[in-house]
Amino acid sequence: MLQNDHNLCLIHKAREEFICVNSICMDKQKKLSCYKCLEALHIYHHNPNEDFKSIYAIIEQITLEKEERLIILENAKQWNLDQKKKKRQELEKSEIFSTQYKNKLQSQIDQQFDQSCKKINEIQKCLEEANPYHPFFFSKLISLYKQNIEEFTEQIDKIKIKTLGNNLLLEQNSYIDLIECVKKLQEKNQILENKVDQLSIQKSFQKGRNNFYSVVFLSLFTIFVIFNFIQRLFNPFIIHFQIMKKKQI
Repeated sequence: MLQNDHNLCLIHKAREEFICVNSICMDKQKKLSCYKCLEALHIYHHNPNEDFKSIYAIIEQITLEKEERLIILENAKQWNLDQKKKKRQELEKSEIFSTQYKNKLQSQIDQQFDQSCKKINEIQKCLEEANPYHPFFFSKLISLYKQNIEEFTEQIDKIKIKTLGNNLLLEQNSYIDLIECVKKLQEKNQILENKVDQLSIQKSFQKGRNNFYSVVFLSLFTIFVIFNFIQRLFNPFIIHFQIMKKKQI
């Protein structure tokens, strides 16, 4: 950005390009001030720790490490893409989830990696555009100025670790959902088994009753047949005996 683009203080007609970079003030400041306004502010708050810097000096300091930071960001974005692809392949190979559930879980996983990439892109945009008069860039530029390369790398690693943690949580929840589903199926199966057992007992009882009636009927029929057979067998003797008895009379 050209230096004649920045704002002028309405009171002192001076450039609003300064910020106090001591640890007490830095996190409290939300915008740039002219030098005299910033000085008056410190006097008002009885803060003797003045460490005023031009935002352009800050941007210049950040720029010295710009390329190294951009490489870290590019590597982080590639990591996101690789992890996203890896998770997709693992999910596609899984045989324990339905296609519908896979699609739902994949969408949630993609969302986590997309959010991670969005954060990384915001930092990259801040490095490349470095507009200190935009509220979005101002706070991020101050954060970049406060960080050395090691701290910056740690910040990016935290984004990656958080993304992995969120994905792990999604996977754990998916297995919990699966376990709950299996439990419900087992409960339904147990209910069905109990019903089948009851029906089997009733059927066996009914079958037993039917068998009892069948046996009684068969026994009576057998007795009747045997009785008829005996009767037919002894009928000639009975008739002969009756004839002989009549003759004696």
